[in-house]
Amino acid sequence: MVELQHALAIELGESRLDEDNLPQIEDMVSVCAGLVTVDEESEIIRLVHYTTQEYFERTRETCGVCQNDKEFEERQQSNQLYNYASFNWGHHAREAYTSIPEVHSFLETNAQLQASIQVLLVKKSHYLGESQYSRVYPMGLKGIHLAAHFGIEKTVQHLLGTYISDEKDGSGRTPLSHAAENGHEAVAKLLLANNADINLKDGRYGQTPLSWAAYNGQEAMVKLLVANNADIELKCTGYDWTPLLWAVVNRREAVVKFLLESGAEFNLQSASDRTPLSWAAGKGHEAIFKLLLEKGADIDIKDNNNRAPLSYAAEYGHAAILKLLLVDSAEVNLKCTRMGRTPLVWAADNGHELIVKLLLLDNAEVDIEDTHDRTALSHAAERGYEAIVKLLLEYNAKVNVEDGSERTPLLYAVRNNHEAVVKLLLEKHAKIDLKDTTHEQTALSLAEMKEDEAVIKLLQIHKKEECVVC
Repeated sequence: MVELQHALAIELGESRLDEDNLPQIEDMVSVCAGLVTVDEESEIIRLVHYTTQEYFERTRETCGVCQNDKEFEERQQSNQLYNYASFNWGHHAREAYTSIPEVHSFLETNAQLQASIQVLLVKKSHYLGESQYSRVYPMGLKGIHLAAHFGIEKTVQHLLGTYISDEKDGSGRTPLSHAAENGHEAVAKLLLANNADINLKDGRYGQTPLSWAAYNGQEAMVKLLVANNADIELKCTGYDWTPLLWAVVNRREAVVKFLLESGAEFNLQSASDRTPLSWAAGKGHEAIFKLLLEKGADIDIKDNNNRAPLSYAAEYGHAAILKLLLVDSAEVNLKCTRMGRTPLVWAADNGHELIVKLLLLDNAEVDIEDTHDRTALSHAAERGYEAIVKLLLEYNAKVNVEDGSERTPLLYAVRNNHEAVVKLLLEKHAKIDLKDTTHEQTALSLAEMKEDEAVIKLLQIHKKEECVVC
C-alpha cells in the first residue's frame, strides 16, 4: 500500500518526494469505482472479486492485432514508443548476457506476440489501394520464429523445449528460414544442431533457407549453409529460381561471387526461361554481369518470349552491359515473340538515346516492324524523343511508314503535340495528307481538332511549300 501511495505521489520533474502529495487510502479505493479493496491485515490493495482478475486476463489475451487500419493507426498514435518497441526490443534482447524470463513470457503470450508482429512486418499494399493494409503481414508466426528473426539465441534455445526445430509459421517458413534471411549465424547453428532441415521449402514461394539468405545478401549465412551441405541448385516452387538467381535479381554481388565459386550452375533457366545473365542485364548490375560472363554464361539463350540479355539491356538503358554484349556479337536484330520488338525498338520506345546510337553503329536494322507494324521511328515520334527521332532519320529510317492502323510517325507526333518532332519529320518530307483508318484524320485535321496552333502553322507552311514545288 505504501509503495503505491509513493508511486502516485511522485511528480514529473521533481527529485524528491513531497509527502503532502501522498493520497489517502480512501481516495485511492474510491477512484477505482469499487473494483479494489484494502486488506487491513496485510495492507495490500487487491481486486474485490476473482472474476475481475479473470476479466483482465481474458482482455489481455484478446488485445492482440488490430482489426482495421483505423485501429492500427490509433494504437500507434496513442502509444508513442509502440513502433520503436516492436522494431527494436529483439535487438536489445539479443545483446543481453543472460536469458530474460520476461522475453519468454512475451513470446509465449500469443495476443501480445501477434500485435508486435503486426507492426513489425505489416506492408502497405498497392494492390489493396492502401485499404486494410494493416492486415497484410505474415500470419501464424510463433514465438520461436520471432526469436529467430531477431537472432535471440538464448530464447530460441529455451523455446526449443516447446517447439520442434522445423516449426512452421502460416507461410510454411521455419525458424531456420527466418534466421537465414536476417543473417543470425549463432541461431542457425543452434537450429542445425537440433536437426533443422536445411533444405526445407516454405509454402508460399517454395524458398529454402539458402535462397532467403541469398535474397537478402547474407554472405556469411550463405557460406555457413553451403558448408552444411545446403543444396545450391534447389529451385523455389513459384519461380523456379535457384539461390544464385535470387542473389542476381536482388543485386547481391558478394553472394553471387561465392555461389559461382561454389559451382552454382550459371545457365540454369527459371520458369520464364530467363537465365541469371538475362536478369543481370535487365537489372543493370555490371559487376554481376561480368562475373557471369567470366564464368562462361551464354549470351544468346532466349527466354519464353524469345528475348536474350541484349533485349533487356536495351529496354532498360544499360549501356555498359549492352557494349559488352555487342563486343561478344550478340544478335542485334532478334525479335521477341509477343510484341515483335527488336532491341532497337525497345530502346527507342523507352527514350534511351545512347543505346539507340550503339545499336545503329552495330548495324541494327532501322525499319524492322513489331507485331503492330510499328518501327523504332514510330515509337520515338509518339513519345516525343526528338534526339532519337533525329538519329533514326540520319540512318535513313522510313519517314512515311504506316502501322496496322495506317498511322505514320507524323500522325503520332501530331496526336501528342510534339512540335519539334513534327518539324524534323516535315524536313524529311513526311506526307501530311495521309489518313489513319481509325479516325480518318490527316495530320492537319488532327492538329486543328487538338487546337495546337504551333503545329497547325508548321503543317500549313509545309503544305504551301509543297504547292510551290508542284
